Amino acid sequence: MTIGDQVVQSIQQKTTEDLLSIWVSNDRDQWTDKAFEAIYLTLTERGVDIPEQRPLAPVLPRYKGVRGWLLFFCISLTILNPLGLFSELGRQGKTLVTSSVFDWLLITISGFGIYAGVLLWRVAPGAVKMAKAFLWTQLIFFVILALVLITPHSLSSGNAVSDVGQIVAIIMRSAGYFLIWYLYLNRSIRVKATYDYPTLHQKMAEG
Repeated sequence: MTIGDQVVQSIQQKTTEDLLSIWVSNDRDQWTDKAFEAIYLTLTERGVDIPEQRPLAPVLPRYKGVRGWLLFFCISLTILNPLGLFSELGRQGKTLVTSSVFDWLLITISGFGIYAGVLLWRVAPGAVKMAKAFLWTQLIFFVILALVLITPHSLSSGNAVSDVGQIVAIIMRSAGYFLIWYLYLNRSIRVKATYDYPTLHQKMAEG
């Protein structure tokens, strides 16, 4: 059962009074578009007249557009991250021919990031979901990479402390990058305003 199916099932189990209350309140921060679609269909099937919803909070123009931290994230995905990757490969004396499988996976993930960044920059449909998918992909890759690097040989070698320290650093950097930008995509007013999220509360934090 998908998350969407679970939402529909949960909505159908609610009383008509509860559904009408949710529908009228029109709280899009608490309920998704999928939930409101399910509420509308459920109320219609029950023969209930659909009341008007409360108007959505207006989007403040100064929060809309690819600027500020959102612009920096786009630059990070499309320029800074790829430059950093190829700079590191060059420092190690690697070329596209001599690169390892993990290097090629990194290049592929970097390409995924460029694609997600371009979608965000163009304010394309599904851009935020694509960016989140990239963040998950990158995090999972680095966690797997760290686990692969932990071998009995590395733990028993004279450089065990150094090796473990590098592995911990990899995990911490990737987890930190993930948390910062994933939370930003979820909570930023600018992200919500720019990518047509259905509602905004009157928050004063800069996106």
